[in-house]
Amino acid sequence: MSISDQILKVFDNYPRENTVCLPSGAVARFERGGISDVAMSPDENLIAIASRLGVWLYDAHTKDFVSLMAVEDTGLLSKVVFSPDGTRIVTGDWDGKTTLWDINTETILATYIHKGYINSITFSPDGRFIAIGSRDATATLWDIETGTARFTITHQGSVTSTIFSPDGTLLATSSSDATATLWHIDTEEIRWTFTHEKQEKSVTFDSGHVETFNRGGIGDIDFSPDGKYFVTAGQLMDYCTALWDVETGEQLWCVTHEKPIDAVAFSPDGTSMATYYEDDTVSVLRVADGTLIPRAIHAEKSRKIKRNLSIDHDEDGWGRRIRFSPDGKYLAELKMGSNSLTLWDVNTGKKIKEFDEVNGSALTLVFSAEGHCFGLSRTPYPEYDTVELWDAEKRASFTHSAPVDTVVMSLDGTLLATGGRDKRVKLWHVETQQCFQTLLGHIGRILSLAFSPDGALLVSGGGDNWEKQTHADGTTFFFSDGDSPVDRTAKVWEVATGENIAILESSGMVRGIAFSRDGNRLATGANNKTVTLWCTKTWQPTATLDTVSFESFAFSPDSSRLVIGGTWPEQRIQIWNVETQELIVELPGHKSDVESFAFSPDGRLLASGGFDGVIYMWNMTPYL
Repeated sequence: MSISDQILKVFDNYPRENTVCLPSGAVARFERGGISDVAMSPDENLIAIASRLGVWLYDAHTKDFVSLMAVEDTGLLSKVVFSPDGTRIVTGDWDGKTTLWDINTETILATYIHKGYINSITFSPDGRFIAIGSRDATATLWDIETGTARFTITHQGSVTSTIFSPDGTLLATSSSDATATLWHIDTEEIRWTFTHEKQEKSVTFDSGHVETFNRGGIGDIDFSPDGKYFVTAGQLMDYCTALWDVETGEQLWCVTHEKPIDAVAFSPDGTSMATYYEDDTVSVLRVADGTLIPRAIHAEKSRKIKRNLSIDHDEDGWGRRIRFSPDGKYLAELKMGSNSLTLWDVNTGKKIKEFDEVNGSALTLVFSAEGHCFGLSRTPYPEYDTVELWDAEKRASFTHSAPVDTVVMSLDGTLLATGGRDKRVKLWHVETQQCFQTLLGHIGRILSLAFSPDGALLVSGGGDNWEKQTHADGTTFFFSDGDSPVDRTAKVWEVATGENIAILESSGMVRGIAFSRDGNRLATGANNKTVTLWCTKTWQPTATLDTVSFESFAFSPDSSRLVIGGTWPEQRIQIWNVETQELIVELPGHKSDVESFAFSPDGRLLASGGFDGVIYMWNMTPYL
């Protein structure tokens, strides 16, 4: 049996969910693309989960996996809705495409095109129409039978919700422009426009630039069961819900809440209305006068509120940072959204351990030489100034005194480097958590860092400049001016002395840096389609690779291959021969940016983690 066959045999015992609908060249998949939306079939027998990979169907009673309707090309899904008769599903994606599927045959029946991210999809009560709301500031009423647009509604901001009146005669839309509109479907005429107070903030930065931020809008809407009343709920910093009379257009009452709102819903009998908050709490008001009903119980609004699925389906669909353990038995995964750290058994494909979430935003993860896994994350917005090293048992903190954009640890686990928006690099002893070097010389924030394999050198990559402004109410705003100076250099530093021994010029911001395992080469990537290879003896460029618009790269353990991950819409994996600078193969499969790579210690397996929330495992034997 060949080595390649031996590798493939390992994945025969993986769960079916890990091996169904794999892209060409992939041998397994971890994670399922997160959860962007959830829907229950009308007969409550199926659960549909929209992910960044496709639609996963589960048996609602047993929670068993039924099927995966994988989306081709990019198509990161944002919404999923069942038709009233339960025979079809509609999905909306980030690119503005809405797709009508036949559930039984898993085939596409129709597509509807917008120009922006799909925020809302609603079937009319009789199933004849689909209303679609998009970030392109439009909502369109589509006739399912003819596949044509009946009419289009234009707002001044992103369309956040669409809903039909119970009798199907009216279509309502809401928008981040703080308006909601009611339209007659038959006459295609507007009936009412309801308005919330705008929540805009103009901020003057130190440079004199003035930027206006929209901190409000109407986020959710609902009709009462009898169609007499209509409720609008604010989003972001608009904490108001308002009740309107559909017949007269009059506002009956408006209530200001104490925290951000996620959704609103009428009770089945129409006498009360629930307000669901972003912190997963709920309050219930009387429809008659808007007063609070203490300790009321209210059914969840399934189209907006997350269900407790009891399904092993991760809710985080953001990027992944991945590493193999030194012995190659485990794959570690750091989830960029939830900041949880997971260990997978490579031989079985099963999750064996998950560390608790931490408060902050994840940056990367590392393995110690002893095989202990740590996550590195920074404190929450807007501080971003402290990096924490953590696992289930140990925690250490490193405060940079400015927002940190990148962090790296030496291979032996003794040193840490942080790069900040203050244009400084700080070097730390991990054991004492003390800073022993501050490296100056960049003219922009620090975007990338890499230690040499022996830890003697550090290379830092420069970027653009950001302004920060904090108002009296504690709100912090960031702004990057396109006219500000941009650092287009990578600087090589001696760790022991802090001396800058070389400056590597680049064509743009240096967004990626990697040393080869033998330490003889350095790769740098600018904010375009160029990756440059450098000789670490002379610090002269040896090759320039014309690549996809890159997001990440890594050298193979034997230093003979460089893998490059593209960013959308070129989210392919490229494998390059370092000696000949030839492109060996391209591997498509991820739906969006390929954000990280990890080689197994023997170089036979490659794991790739994407912004689509999916980790793929690839057999590298044919390309070695």
